Amino acid sequence: MNKKYFFKKEIILLPSCVQPLVKKNISNLDANKNLKDLNQNIKSLFKKIRHINKKFEIIISDCSQDFQLSKEDIYTINDFSNVHIINIKFNIEELKEIQLRGKGYSEFLMIKHTLKHFNLSDDCNIHKLTARYSLVFPELLLNYHSNLMKKNDIVILISYLFRRTSCHFFTIKKGYLTQIIDQILEELDDNNGNILEKVFFFFIKNNNLLKNKAKRSKIYSYYKSSLIPGSKLARYGSSNYFYQFLRNIAFLI
Repeated sequence: MNKKYFFKKEIILLPSCVQPLVKKNISNLDANKNLKDLNQNIKSLFKKIRHINKKFEIIISDCSQDFQLSKEDIYTINDFSNVHIINIKFNIEELKEIQLRGKGYSEFLMIKHTLKHFNLSDDCNIHKLTARYSLVFPELLLNYHSNLMKKNDIVILISYLFRRTSCHFFTIKKGYLTQIIDQILEELDDNNGNILEKVFFFFIKNNNLLKNKAKRSKIYSYYKSSLIPGSKLARYGSSNYFYQFLRNIAFLI
């Protein structure tokens, strides 16, 4: 495998699955709609983040098994100098595990495979975003997280009230992610209630990471209110700005 060498220390990672592998509890199975959402998100990032080509490398990682994402599918931008597309194809055993464990496992397994394709330094900041969800204030959030990452290995929104993290957006050092990713994968199982947001919370809590490795983000990741949540488990109307504001308050408790 020929690895791509990056010299920037800020990566925006967009895990995507245009054709969803897991059908259970997924409200949006329309590949064309998912591709449209991905395009709108990328367009928004390029529009709202100043000097995005100089500051960030953008990795779009897609795990559709019967679809090959290419630059031709990303029609909202013209400059691909800092945009990299990788298609992850799982083996039979991995696909079986995904069907057993759900979409959280699929996403993190995809991230694990993605890391193998790129030669990133251990101190590289990986800003994990969600491919379909367009942030309202992406530059503010990225700068805020980047600043906190100067003394931490992971910055993530944590709710003691919900006993959850928010995994739509978080930032983590590549070296630290490599160390913990297998531990996180081992615990993930949507069908047993061990969703990614819960697994991350208890991993941070049980390992007492908030004292030396993890920093609790204080800014909620607001998304465009036109967003249709990808999961049927998401509360109806959860993209409404008022609901997002209430969720923000709850995450500060």
